[in-house]
Amino acid sequence: MFQERLDEFLRKQDTLENVFFWVTLGLVGLASFMSAVSSVVEKLPGSTVTFCFFCFLCVVLLGVLAKITQKISFCYVALCLLMCGIILPLQFFMYGALNSSIIIYFFGSVFLCALHEKRATRYMLIAFAIVSGEASFVVSWLHPEWVTNIDAETTFIDYCATYLVLSICLGATTSYLLKLYALNQKDKDELLEKLRYLAEKDPLTDLYNRRHFIDYLSKTVWHDRKDGYYVFMYDIDNFKEINDTYGHPFGDMVLRGVATIGRSVEDASKGECAVRYGGEEFIQLIRASSMEMAFAKAEYIRTQVRGIAYADKPEMVISISGGLVCCGDGAFESQNKILSGVDALLYKAKANGKNQICKE
Repeated sequence: MFQERLDEFLRKQDTLENVFFWVTLGLVGLASFMSAVSSVVEKLPGSTVTFCFFCFLCVVLLGVLAKITQKISFCYVALCLLMCGIILPLQFFMYGALNSSIIIYFFGSVFLCALHEKRATRYMLIAFAIVSGEASFVVSWLHPEWVTNIDAETTFIDYCATYLVLSICLGATTSYLLKLYALNQKDKDELLEKLRYLAEKDPLTDLYNRRHFIDYLSKTVWHDRKDGYYVFMYDIDNFKEINDTYGHPFGDMVLRGVATIGRSVEDASKGECAVRYGGEEFIQLIRASSMEMAFAKAEYIRTQVRGIAYADKPEMVISISGGLVCCGDGAFESQNKILSGVDALLYKAKANGKNQICKE
């Protein structure tokens, strides 16, 4: 339950910096609390125990402040400065300086400072953590009288406990951050796939959209236009009347029904594609060895559309009108000429009475 809530909380964070802040805050808070507990167990002076609990309280208050103000970047810097500038140096002297396990925490502090997202701030915090640690070592060497003397047994227990706790914390943190990265990467991949789908497909019919077709026509078909590519552009007859009479939801159903037929005859392995060109207008890119074969495929689509029936609307008859051109026709000087040529044939079919296909 706790793991699920933690996952949910961290995944709601807007940026990676926010995630790192809460992870770092949790680690520092846990380390402060464990230090306080170990101080009691090791029977250290009351001032040391009080200071450890005070540090834990400061971390909790900083977390509350971050939650209320949402100034995560500021609170992250404040946390690192508090940890490296006050908590660790003072605990270093309270726990026996160079004989204490706080040295291990100095290494951990550099790791946590390195998690800050902004590069300039990250380098500043890392430098501060290193300088703070080095300064603490030098001062303890120059002024040994400032160091609390810890007996060998307490030092041994301190090192064992610290190494165990810090190893578990850093290992768990690294593992969790990698897991979080994998989840974020999965979300990113799914979003990219969705964007790719929206860039290429029409969401209503699941056919390729106009943008994809124009791009495909320019980059592939135009260069191989002599290899039997044909463009069949067709339009649903009287579609406005269908929408006005039966409503747009039914109109969408008609569009999906026509699209299903176009998709069923599409042979992607040959480079064919079915396209919703816009509104009630569709394009079928056909690959055939002759105009007759391409026309036969276009006629098949027309007759299949004509056969669409609706049980609750027996009077409804769906038909299409279209134009068919060969992309390899020398009369077409560009891709735009192909489209304007087939569009003209479509309107010719409309003018001739609809429910028919005109070819070049």
